[in-house]
Amino acid sequence: MTVDEVSEMLSKAEELYVADQSIMPSSEIQMLCDLGYVNVLLLIDPLVETKVTEALQTFWNDYVISEFADSAKINRLKAIYGENFKIKILEEVTDIDEGLKIKKVPQLGERNLVTRIIHFRLALLGLYDAPVELSFNALSYAALEKAANYIDKPKLDTINLLSDFQAYTKAFLIAEGHKNSIVVFKAEPDIDRKSFPEYSGKFKRQLKSDLSEYPEEFDILNKKIFFLNDNKVDEEFLISRESDEINTFILRLIQVHQWMSGHYTGALDSSFGKKTISSLVEVIKHYNETSPREIDKDAILVCIKENHYIFNCMFFLNIYKEESHLQDKTYDTLNTISDAYQKANVYEKEKFETNFQAAINEEKNQLTKIPEKINGTIRRVFMGIKNFFRKAFRFAKKIFKWIIEGVSSIVKNTVRMIYSFLKDAVQHFIAGVKFLLGKQPTITQGKDLKTNYSNFDIDKDGINLFGSKNPLEIKAHTEAVWTSINSMKFSLSVIRLLINSIKSALSVVGWPVFALKLALSFKQVIESYKTI
Repeated sequence: MTVDEVSEMLSKAEELYVADQSIMPSSEIQMLCDLGYVNVLLLIDPLVETKVTEALQTFWNDYVISEFADSAKINRLKAIYGENFKIKILEEVTDIDEGLKIKKVPQLGERNLVTRIIHFRLALLGLYDAPVELSFNALSYAALEKAANYIDKPKLDTINLLSDFQAYTKAFLIAEGHKNSIVVFKAEPDIDRKSFPEYSGKFKRQLKSDLSEYPEEFDILNKKIFFLNDNKVDEEFLISRESDEINTFILRLIQVHQWMSGHYTGALDSSFGKKTISSLVEVIKHYNETSPREIDKDAILVCIKENHYIFNCMFFLNIYKEESHLQDKTYDTLNTISDAYQKANVYEKEKFETNFQAAINEEKNQLTKIPEKINGTIRRVFMGIKNFFRKAFRFAKKIFKWIIEGVSSIVKNTVRMIYSFLKDAVQHFIAGVKFLLGKQPTITQGKDLKTNYSNFDIDKDGINLFGSKNPLEIKAHTEAVWTSINSMKFSLSVIRLLINSIKSALSVVGWPVFALKLALSFKQVIESYKTI
């Protein structure tokens, strides 16, 4: 590849994304809020950016002295992400798909990164409702005990199962799920009641099918709830069930899974309003488009009286249990979308490009916004790549069509996940190519403000100018140079992968293909570093 071709590739990358390193993305602010390093009430403070930067440094200080610190992993992340490596550590700490394992249950009064992580996980399930940054206390212990009782496991096992919500849900199904196969909720008044059918025998028959392995449980429900006449239901029993603690817990568990699947971006609050119910309806729709077994909406979710609803949670919990066995399908999903684009007709490509670009622009705008609050709770924008693509792979062949047809939550989150790879890849790619072409010198300053300068070019010797004689400052400058060299190595790897995958002149490749291939290449390079 010639210098001109590399420059052309760089130009396309810069058109695709121009990073503003001075702004911390909304998702990172949300994670710092989740761990109690940023107070939600301070998000309206005019000095919020300074406070967030300070909070990230406090988080990093806690991580360095924690049981999770791993110098080899940190060095790999530095090699790939440069100065953004701390953000990747933050993502790992808040991961509830393949999260960090904890070695022991904290003692009462203990306060560190471990206690923050435990509080964060319990808060997601609605079991812990105190500040996350507090020391491990009586409320922490009670919440953990409740989470453990729900799955009949020891406390430490429970803490670590909560690092993988799929595994926790599977344990809950084994211990309690079949005993709580339906949940009842009173929806908010913004629901269009007419769009949901009244209860019928179809709901009962579906429930019987989902409880086929537990016929005795169905018999109990059949006697307590359903009358012989299929169009009636024991409302008094269901309304009393609505106030049960386990009922609220299951609603929250389902809401978390809806968020994890990318279908729900509202607040996690156990309140089933329009957004939550719409996400359930969307999941049923997508399930029917990708499964040979079609499910009617009124066999899962029905209105029983005014704005009271009954929901067959067993159906969804079983799906979540099945998905816990799936592997990360990021690469396969991106490849499927890319292949669909290249095989599409001109009209489909134009619609895809328009909607894809609009969704990327929306995501870029969202990055600079302070996280929204709904009813005092932060709105949850899903950001777990591995978990999302594990689920989205079932829809992979349909996602191209859905992007053409218009925007839905699954489409928005698909683009968000692609963009998550893309923005990291492009930032690194641009830095590496500019360094390779001699367009980005490495400059550092010491305490006396004397400058150290290094510049390298693909077709001439390097230049090093040292204004400082301080060995520590020279060492810091050398490390900065090595960061640039790692970016260059990464860029060369990406260029090689792009050439191998596109196999055609860059000038005739549409930008969506370039974007998707860049994301694919980044994913592949990350795997080569054994870091994700």
